[in-house]
Amino acid sequence: MIDVEGVPVAQEINQAGQTLRLVGAGVHTKFVFRIYLAALYASDPHAAPNQLIEGPGARRLHLQMLRDIDSVALGEAMRGELVSTDGANGTRALAPSVERLSHMLNTIDHLREGDTIDLELEGTTVDIVYNRQDKGRIQDPLLPAALMRVWLGDTPTQASLKQALLGLH
Repeated sequence: MIDVEGVPVAQEINQAGQTLRLVGAGVHTKFVFRIYLAALYASDPHAAPNQLIEGPGARRLHLQMLRDIDSVALGEAMRGELVSTDGANGTRALAPSVERLSHMLNTIDHLREGDTIDLELEGTTVDIVYNRQDKGRIQDPLLPAALMRVWLGDTPTQASLKQALLGLH
């Protein structure tokens, strides 16, 4: 384990029988509030950023809540980030998958400090895991890369978090 701003983070995890290694981790903030810790794991932790976005290989984005948050607000924020990073054309193509993802997140009543959401990506599949319980699987060849662009793309949700997830600081 390593310490990231007071939160313990595993250096390796197991996903579907594969060992994934920590690429980087950091804290997402909004104004002065710490919202969640994000940790990025990959089968090749030294892959170029584009490979971490597009694949190939297994990746996991682990989110640990650092404060209570409304799951509907999280779903809406994720939808908004997908729109801003993928543009109108990409969003139209992703609409059914984004709706399904929002619905899965909305089934979580309320995210509490310490709760975790894992986005497990491999190939064309995204598995959503909440507090180590499967919430569902979405098959869409566009969704894994679109989700990764939220944090690692050209216009990420937070530039300093992107740098941290890439292990650059």
